[in-house]
Amino acid sequence: MAPTPAAKIEIVQNLIHHPNYYSLRIRQLVVNETEITELMLSIFSTDRDSGAERADPLGISVGYTKEGKLAALAIADEARCCIIEFNWRSPPPTRQEKMDLLQKHVLCRSIGEIYAFDAAQIAMVLWSELGVKVTRAVDIQSALPDSGRKPLSAIQACFGDSDNVRLNEKNIDLAFNDLTYNREEINRMRVDILERAWVSRVLPSHENGISTFSTAKHIDTSGLDEQFLNTLETLARVSEDSRRVGYLKPTATNHQFSDAGSSLLNLDGKSIDARSSAYKDKFRGSQDVITTFTTKSGERFRRRGQVANVTGRNATLTFDGSVMNKSVESITSKGRDVPTNAEAKRDGVIRRTLQGNLTIFQDNPWICNILLHHNSSNNDTDGDQSLIWPESWFPPSRPNTQMLTIMPSPDSGNPARHHLNDSQQQALDHMLSSDPITLIQGPPGTGKTSVIAAFVHCALDEGKSGIWLIAQSNVAVKNIAEKLLKTNFKNWKLLVSEDFRFDWHEDLYLLIQSHIIPSADFWFQTPQKLQGIKVFLCTLSMLSSKYINKFTFVVPLRCMVVDEASQIKVAEYINVFTGFSTLQKICFIGDDKQLPPFGAESVENLKSIFEINHLHEKAFLLNIQYRMPPQLGDFISQAVYDGKLKSNPLHAIKDDMIACHFVDVMNGRERQSTSLSFTNDAEAVVAVQLANHLQEKEMDYKIITPYDGQRNKILNDMKNTDGLNWEDKCFNVDSFQGNEEDYIVISLVRSRSIGFLKSLRRTNVMLTRCKKGMYILTSRSFMDGAGGESLAGELAEHVGKEAWLTVEDVIQGRI
Repeated sequence: MAPTPAAKIEIVQNLIHHPNYYSLRIRQLVVNETEITELMLSIFSTDRDSGAERADPLGISVGYTKEGKLAALAIADEARCCIIEFNWRSPPPTRQEKMDLLQKHVLCRSIGEIYAFDAAQIAMVLWSELGVKVTRAVDIQSALPDSGRKPLSAIQACFGDSDNVRLNEKNIDLAFNDLTYNREEINRMRVDILERAWVSRVLPSHENGISTFSTAKHIDTSGLDEQFLNTLETLARVSEDSRRVGYLKPTATNHQFSDAGSSLLNLDGKSIDARSSAYKDKFRGSQDVITTFTTKSGERFRRRGQVANVTGRNATLTFDGSVMNKSVESITSKGRDVPTNAEAKRDGVIRRTLQGNLTIFQDNPWICNILLHHNSSNNDTDGDQSLIWPESWFPPSRPNTQMLTIMPSPDSGNPARHHLNDSQQQALDHMLSSDPITLIQGPPGTGKTSVIAAFVHCALDEGKSGIWLIAQSNVAVKNIAEKLLKTNFKNWKLLVSEDFRFDWHEDLYLLIQSHIIPSADFWFQTPQKLQGIKVFLCTLSMLSSKYINKFTFVVPLRCMVVDEASQIKVAEYINVFTGFSTLQKICFIGDDKQLPPFGAESVENLKSIFEINHLHEKAFLLNIQYRMPPQLGDFISQAVYDGKLKSNPLHAIKDDMIACHFVDVMNGRERQSTSLSFTNDAEAVVAVQLANHLQEKEMDYKIITPYDGQRNKILNDMKNTDGLNWEDKCFNVDSFQGNEEDYIVISLVRSRSIGFLKSLRRTNVMLTRCKKGMYILTSRSFMDGAGGESLAGELAEHVGKEAWLTVEDVIQGRI
C-alpha cells in the first residue's frame, strides 16, 4: 500500500458538550508509518519553546483491520492528534527505526502518563505487532472500577452529574463500539480514532480527574530480564489470540424470528414483541437493533431501537417513535457480542499482571509448565523433562495421587474397568496417577465418555474427591452426564446456563432433569441442599460464574477432566489456572484431528493443549473405534490416523455391505447465500427425498452439511413436506461433533471450489458420524475435479464406482 500523504486538518469534537470544550478544534495530522520523523513526534515529549521534558498526559487509541490486525494508532494531547497508519500487509524495512522513535517520544517518555481505554490490550497489540513497549500507561476503566468496562459508563462516571456537561451518548457509543479502521470509510474512521484518543486524554485532566487517576496502577512492559520477556511474550500471545478470535465474530446479526408485532404490555406503540427462532442469533439484552417495517400500504421504513428485555426466546424491542400496526420484515443487531464473564475475567488477569502483579503468572505452576514453559522451550519436544510442580502436591503419605485421599483402596477388581479395552485401561491408569497432566487423544467413536465414567467410579472408590467434569459445549457436558447415569452413578449435579436451557433446549435435559441446577437457581444453593454430591459437571465458561464458589465449597476443584479439549484454546484455561488454588490434576481429552478451536484457521498459531508439543508427545491414544463400520473406520485410520486406529471386528455392518454411498447430483450448483455461506438447491431436494425414504423404512438418520445456508434451506424444505418429521434432523457439521446416528446424509454443497473441504479436521468430523451407513450428496464431476483433492474425494476413490447412486435411484427408493 502506498504511503498516505501527511494531511493536516482540524476536527471539532462531538462527544462532550462542556464550556471547556465547546467548539474545540483538534488539529489532526495523518501520516503513514514510513513518514514518521523525530521532529514530528518530539512535540509529545519535549516543549518546543523551553526544550524541557513534557509531563502532560497523552491519550492513545487504536484501529484494526477487518482481520483484526493493527491498522492505526492515534496520539492526542490537549489540542492535536497524530494518526499513524500502518502497512500491515507488508511491513516496510524502516519499521524498526520508526518504532524506536515512537517508543522514545511517546510510549516510553521519561515522564508523563499515557491514558487509554483497554490499555492492557493496546499494550499487547503494540508489543505483538510492532515490537514496542510502554511505560506509565493507565487503563482508564481500572481507575473507575465501579463503572465497569464500558467506555460510556467510564466517561459518565468521570463527568458525574454536573449541570454544565452533556454527553453525546450516541456518538460515544458509535466511536467505541467498533474499532475497525475501515479504509472504505476512512474519513469517519479517522474522526472516530481521534475522538477516542482525545477523550482518553481529557478524562484525567478534567476537574477532579487528577485525584481519581492518581492511584491507578501503571502498565509497564519495558522490563528487560529474560523471565519478564518470557512472561510478556506469553501475555501478548494470549491477549492477541483472544482479541483476534473476537474479531472473527460478526459485527451485525440478522435475527430469525416469529410472531413479531406490537407489544401487548406497552400501549404507547413504541415497542414490539418478537420470538427468536434460532439460538445462535438469539436476542440479547441492550442490543442496538435496526428494524425494517412495512406499512399496510406497502411502504418500507427502518427504525433504530434497542432490546429492552429478554426471557427465553421472547424479547421486547423499544423504539423512539410509534411502530404500532406495522409489519416487521427484518431485525438486525449491530456490534459484536459483549465479552462473556469468562472473557472479562481472563482479560482482568492479563491486565493485573501488566499492572505489576507478575506473580499471577510467574508463580503459578500451571501457567509456568504449560504457557511459560512452552514459550521458553521454543517447542522443544524434550522440554517435558524440566516441568516443575510444587512438592506439596506429592506428600510421602500419598505418593500416588494429587487429589485428596480419604481412604485409599485397590481398584484392580473395579467392575467399571471390565468393559474397557487395553488402550482405555492405559488412559484410565494415567488419569488416576499422580502426574498432574494427562492427555488422551480420542478419535471418533473410541469411547471417550466411557473412559470418563470409568474414571469417576474408580477415583471415588480409591477415596479421591474434588472431581469436576468439564467440556466446551453444553451438549458435550450433557453427553457425559447421560453416560454417568447409564453406569448407575447418581451423586452428581450439572450446572447449566438458564439462557441456554430455558425455552431453548429443555428437551436436551429430560433424561437428567433431577440432576441439573439452572444458573437462575445458583443463588439459592446451600451445602445442605448439595449434601452427598461427589461430582459436578459444567462448561468451562461456567467456572467463571460469580456463584461458582457455592459449589467449590462443597466439592473443591482438585481434579478437572476436560472433554473437547482440542476445541479449547489454551488462553481459555487462564481463569481456572489462576482462580482455583486447590487444582492439582487436569485430564485433557480430545482429538487434534477433529474440530480445532474457533478461529484456528484464521488466526495463525492459535493452539489447543494438543498443539503444545512438550505435552502432546505424552498423549495416550484410544486406538479402537466402535462407531463406524470397519470399512469406513479402516479408511479413516489410514487417511487421518497413520494407520493406528483399529475398528471393532464385531461390528454389525460387515465388509460385504456397502456402508458409504455417493449420490451423483449432476445438476447441483453452489450458490453463495451470504458472505460466509452457500446453498445447493438440487442437493437440498435430494436430501429431502432421501429423508422421506429413510423415514418410511424406519431408519434413524440425521442430515449434516458444512454450511448454515444449506442447513436452513434443507430444514425449510423438510418443514414444507407433508408427513416428514423435521425436528432434530438437520445440523451444521461443526455443531454435530460428539454426536452420531445410524445413518448420516451429507450435503457437500460446493460444485466449483473446494471450500470447507480444505479443512481435514472438519471433513474428518463430517465423515465419521455414522454407525451403519452414509449418503454423500455431491457430483462425480466435482469429485473428479476440485473435490478429488479432499478427504471426501479420497473416500470416493476408495469406495469405487459401485458406491455411486443416481438421483433416479434415490427417487425410486433404491438406496
